[in-house]
Amino acid sequence: AVQHVPEKEAIVDNGAHFDGDQSGTVNGVTPPAVQHLTAEVTADSGEYQVLARWDTPKVVKGVSFLLRLTVTADDGSERLVSTARTTETTYRFRQLALGNYRLTVRAANAWGQQGDPASVSFRIAAPAAPVTIELIPGYFQITAVPKLAVYDPTVQFEFWFSEKRIA
Repeated sequence: AVQHVPEKEAIVDNGAHFDGDQSGTVNGVTPPAVQHLTAEVTADSGEYQVLARWDTPKVVKGVSFLLRLTVTADDGSERLVSTARTTETTYRFRQLALGNYRLTVRAANAWGQQGDPASVSFRIAAPAAPVTIELIPGYFQITAVPKLAVYDPTVQFEFWFSEKRIA
């Protein structure tokens, strides 16, 4: 037999009230927010690459990450460079040109719901010119040692010789 509970009638008449913020989620699970987003610029094999890394505060099954890379034009407008989707917490962008970039990463679940995004800005630019070039004489040779204002182990210099004097 089914037991009659008089309070149920009042709940139906007055409308049900559920506590807790479900925020339009499916089964109450929102995709996690992306945290600790970094972008590491490297020059490898004559091309600029960016390795993006991030993490999330919790692991949710079936979550993938949406990446959006834009570059800022001279007039201040943003142009889309690339988009990607991955299930990993790292992604490498290749063959990037010089410019000011912005990377945005957000988690998404299978139902299309998205978590809070994280963004990072970075710049790919030509290295600074050397502050001075020290010339060290030797036996039938001269050694040129460029000095940077701030040491950067990734910067390399090429020297070219010409009979024609540059003004």
